[in-house]
Amino acid sequence: MTKQSAVYEIFLTILWIISVYKSWICKHLLIIFRREKRKEYLDIERLAQSIRECEPAVVPELKSLTVGGVLSGAGLESSSFRYGQFGDLLIEATYILSNGQIIICSPTENSDLFYGALSSCGTFGLLVHATLRLIEIKSDCCFVRCNYFRTNQPIDYLSSICEKDYMDAIVFSEYTVVITGERIDRQDLPRSGKIQTFSKPWDPWYYEHVKRMHK
Repeated sequence: MTKQSAVYEIFLTILWIISVYKSWICKHLLIIFRREKRKEYLDIERLAQSIRECEPAVVPELKSLTVGGVLSGAGLESSSFRYGQFGDLLIEATYILSNGQIIICSPTENSDLFYGALSSCGTFGLLVHATLRLIEIKSDCCFVRCNYFRTNQPIDYLSSICEKDYMDAIVFSEYTVVITGERIDRQDLPRSGKIQTFSKPWDPWYYEHVKRMHK
Protein backbone atom coordinates (compact mmCIF):
# COMPACT_ATOMS: atom_id res chain seq x y z
CA MET A 1 0.00 0.00 0.00
CA THR A 2 1.39 3.40 -0.95
CA LYS A 3 1.75 6.24 1.51
CA GLN A 4 -0.98 8.23 -0.25
CA SER A 5 -3.46 5.37 -0.17
CA ALA A 6 -2.75 4.73 3.51
CA VAL A 7 -3.48 8.37 4.34
CA TYR A 8 -6.68 8.23 2.29
CA GLU A 9 -7.69 5.04 4.12
CA ILE A 10 -7.22 6.80 7.47
CA PHE A 11 -9.23 9.77 6.20
CA LEU A 12 -12.14 7.53 5.17
CA THR A 13 -12.03 5.75 8.51
CA ILE A 14 -12.25 9.05 10.38
CA LEU A 15 -15.21 10.15 8.24
CA TRP A 16 -16.95 6.85 8.92
CA ILE A 17 -16.42 7.16 12.68
CA ILE A 18 -17.81 10.70 12.67
CA SER A 19 -20.91 9.70 10.69
CA VAL A 20 -21.59 6.70 12.92
CA TYR A 21 -21.11 8.83 16.02
CA LYS A 22 -23.51 11.51 14.79
CA SER A 23 -26.25 9.06 13.87
CA TRP A 24 -25.83 7.21 17.14
CA ILE A 25 -26.14 10.42 19.18
CA CYS A 26 -29.27 11.51 17.30
CA LYS A 27 -30.89 8.11 17.79
CA HIS A 28 -30.05 7.38 21.41
CA LEU A 29 -29.04 10.45 23.38
CA LEU A 30 -32.38 12.26 23.31
CA ILE A 31 -34.25 9.11 24.35
CA ILE A 32 -31.85 8.45 27.18
CA PHE A 33 -32.06 11.87 28.78
CA ARG A 34 -35.86 11.87 28.67
CA ARG A 35 -35.94 8.97 31.15
CA GLU A 36 -35.50 11.25 34.15
CA LYS A 37 -37.14 8.85 36.58
CA ARG A 38 -34.59 6.10 36.08
CA LYS A 39 -32.13 5.68 38.89
CA GLU A 40 -28.95 5.81 36.88
CA TYR A 41 -29.58 9.30 35.55
CA LEU A 42 -28.21 12.47 36.96
CA ASP A 43 -30.09 15.15 38.87
CA ILE A 44 -28.72 18.10 36.88
CA GLU A 45 -29.81 20.76 39.37
CA ARG A 46 -28.20 18.91 42.27
CA LEU A 47 -24.97 18.54 40.29
CA ALA A 48 -24.97 22.24 39.37
CA GLN A 49 -25.42 23.18 43.03
CA SER A 50 -22.56 20.93 44.12
CA ILE A 51 -20.28 22.51 41.50
CA ARG A 52 -21.17 25.99 42.79
CA GLU A 53 -20.20 24.99 46.33
CA CYS A 54 -16.83 23.36 45.70
CA GLU A 55 -14.21 22.60 43.02
CA PRO A 56 -12.29 19.53 41.79
CA ALA A 57 -8.92 19.01 43.50
CA VAL A 58 -7.07 19.11 40.16
CA VAL A 59 -8.24 22.33 38.59
CA PRO A 60 -8.10 22.54 34.76
CA GLU A 61 -6.30 25.76 33.92
CA LEU A 62 -8.29 26.77 30.84
CA LYS A 63 -11.89 27.95 31.19
CA SER A 64 -12.99 26.09 28.08
CA LEU A 65 -12.08 22.65 29.49
CA THR A 66 -14.87 20.41 30.78
CA VAL A 67 -14.87 17.49 33.21
CA GLY A 68 -15.65 15.06 30.41
CA GLY A 69 -12.99 16.53 28.15
CA VAL A 70 -10.25 16.40 30.78
CA LEU A 71 -11.13 12.81 31.72
CA SER A 72 -11.08 11.81 28.05
CA GLY A 73 -7.72 13.54 27.60
CA ALA A 74 -4.58 13.39 29.71
CA GLY A 75 -5.72 15.80 32.42
CA LEU A 76 -2.26 16.69 33.72
CA GLU A 77 -2.37 20.06 35.49
CA SER A 78 -0.16 22.14 37.78
CA SER A 79 -1.70 20.60 40.93
CA SER A 80 -1.12 17.05 39.64
CA PHE A 81 2.16 16.75 41.56
CA ARG A 82 -0.02 16.64 44.69
CA TYR A 83 -3.22 14.92 43.53
CA GLY A 84 -2.18 12.94 40.45
CA GLN A 85 -3.94 13.21 37.11
CA PHE A 86 -7.52 14.42 36.89
CA GLY A 87 -8.64 10.83 36.30
CA ASP A 88 -7.23 9.79 39.69
CA LEU A 89 -10.08 11.73 41.32
CA LEU A 90 -12.74 9.69 39.52
CA ILE A 91 -14.90 7.52 41.79
CA GLU A 92 -17.56 6.34 39.35
CA ALA A 93 -18.47 6.98 35.74
CA THR A 94 -21.39 6.26 33.43
CA TYR A 95 -20.76 5.70 29.72
CA ILE A 96 -23.03 5.18 26.74
CA LEU A 97 -21.50 2.60 24.42
CA SER A 98 -21.80 2.58 20.65
CA ASN A 99 -24.75 0.14 20.82
CA GLY A 100 -26.68 2.46 23.16
CA GLN A 101 -25.97 0.42 26.27
CA ILE A 102 -25.49 2.38 29.50
CA ILE A 103 -22.62 1.10 31.65
CA ILE A 104 -21.82 2.25 35.19
CA CYS A 105 -18.21 1.56 36.10
CA SER A 106 -15.85 2.03 39.03
CA PRO A 107 -12.55 0.51 40.25
CA THR A 108 -14.51 -2.57 41.37
CA GLU A 109 -17.34 -2.70 38.79
CA ASN A 110 -16.57 -2.93 35.06
CA SER A 111 -13.06 -1.83 35.96
CA ASP A 112 -11.70 -2.51 32.47
CA LEU A 113 -13.93 0.24 31.06
CA PHE A 114 -13.33 2.49 34.07
CA TYR A 115 -9.56 2.54 33.55
CA GLY A 116 -9.52 1.98 29.80
CA ALA A 117 -11.74 4.96 28.98
CA LEU A 118 -9.48 7.45 30.77
CA SER A 119 -7.35 9.40 28.28
CA SER A 120 -8.92 7.45 25.40
CA CYS A 121 -10.36 10.58 23.73
CA GLY A 122 -13.89 9.17 23.89
CA THR A 123 -13.23 6.10 21.76
CA PHE A 124 -14.76 3.65 24.27
CA GLY A 125 -18.01 5.53 24.84
CA LEU A 126 -19.68 8.81 25.67
CA LEU A 127 -19.26 9.95 29.28
CA VAL A 128 -22.59 11.20 30.67
CA HIS A 129 -22.01 11.10 34.44
CA ALA A 130 -18.92 11.33 36.61
CA THR A 131 -18.51 11.25 40.39
CA LEU A 132 -15.28 12.89 41.58
CA ARG A 133 -13.47 13.43 44.85
CA LEU A 134 -13.52 17.12 45.75
CA ILE A 135 -11.77 19.43 48.16
CA GLU A 136 -13.44 22.40 49.80
CA ILE A 137 -12.22 25.83 48.77
CA LYS A 138 -13.15 29.04 50.59
CA SER A 139 -15.68 31.04 48.61
CA ASP A 140 -13.48 34.15 48.63
CA CYS A 141 -10.34 32.26 47.60
CA CYS A 142 -10.39 33.26 43.97
CA PHE A 143 -6.80 34.25 43.15
CA VAL A 144 -3.50 32.45 42.69
CA ARG A 145 -0.28 34.21 43.66
CA CYS A 146 2.49 33.07 41.35
CA ASN A 147 6.23 33.12 41.95
CA TYR A 148 8.74 32.66 39.14
CA PHE A 149 12.21 31.20 39.68
CA ARG A 150 14.90 30.97 37.05
CA THR A 151 17.18 27.94 37.36
CA ASN A 152 19.48 25.61 35.44
CA GLN A 153 18.74 22.70 37.81
CA PRO A 154 14.94 22.31 37.60
CA ILE A 155 14.71 18.77 39.01
CA ASP A 156 16.68 19.63 42.14
CA TYR A 157 14.68 22.81 42.56
CA LEU A 158 11.27 21.18 42.15
CA SER A 159 11.98 18.53 44.77
CA SER A 160 12.41 21.20 47.46
CA ILE A 161 9.12 23.11 47.05
CA CYS A 162 6.38 20.47 47.24
CA GLU A 163 4.42 22.38 49.89
CA LYS A 164 2.88 24.76 47.30
CA ASP A 165 -0.65 24.43 45.89
CA TYR A 166 0.46 24.55 42.25
CA MET A 167 3.71 23.89 40.44
CA ASP A 168 4.76 24.16 36.83
CA ALA A 169 7.85 24.80 34.73
CA ILE A 170 8.75 26.08 31.28
CA VAL A 171 12.00 25.02 29.66
CA PHE A 172 13.55 27.64 27.40
CA SER A 173 16.68 27.10 25.31
CA GLU A 174 19.11 28.58 27.87
CA TYR A 175 17.30 28.24 31.19
CA THR A 176 14.21 26.89 32.97
CA VAL A 177 11.60 28.88 34.86
CA VAL A 178 9.85 27.12 37.72
CA ILE A 179 6.44 28.57 38.61
CA THR A 180 4.79 27.97 41.97
CA GLY A 181 1.33 29.13 42.99
CA GLU A 182 -0.71 29.44 46.14
CA ARG A 183 -4.40 30.23 46.58
CA ILE A 184 -5.15 33.55 48.23
CA ASP A 185 -8.33 35.51 48.94
CA ARG A 186 -9.12 39.04 47.90
CA GLN A 187 -8.01 40.67 51.14
CA ASP A 188 -4.53 39.16 50.79
CA LEU A 189 -3.91 40.67 47.36
CA PRO A 190 -0.68 42.71 47.51
CA ARG A 191 -1.26 46.40 46.85
CA SER A 192 1.59 46.56 44.40
CA GLY A 193 0.72 43.28 42.72
CA LYS A 194 -0.72 42.99 39.23
CA ILE A 195 -3.65 40.75 38.35
CA GLN A 196 -2.66 39.01 35.12
CA THR A 197 -5.23 37.06 33.12
CA PHE A 198 -4.68 34.75 30.14
CA SER A 199 -8.22 34.25 28.87
CA LYS A 200 -8.86 37.53 27.05
CA PRO A 201 -8.03 37.96 23.35
CA TRP A 202 -5.43 40.65 24.11
CA ASP A 203 -3.72 38.71 26.90
CA PRO A 204 -0.23 37.39 26.19
CA TRP A 205 0.57 33.73 25.75
CA TYR A 206 1.63 32.39 29.11
CA TYR A 207 5.12 31.39 28.00
CA GLU A 208 5.63 34.89 26.58
CA HIS A 209 4.58 36.43 29.88
CA VAL A 210 7.05 34.22 31.78
CA LYS A 211 9.87 34.86 29.34
CA ARG A 212 9.34 38.61 29.48
CA MET A 213 9.64 38.56 33.27
CA HIS A 214 13.07 36.93 33.01
CA LYS A 215 14.38 38.57 29.88
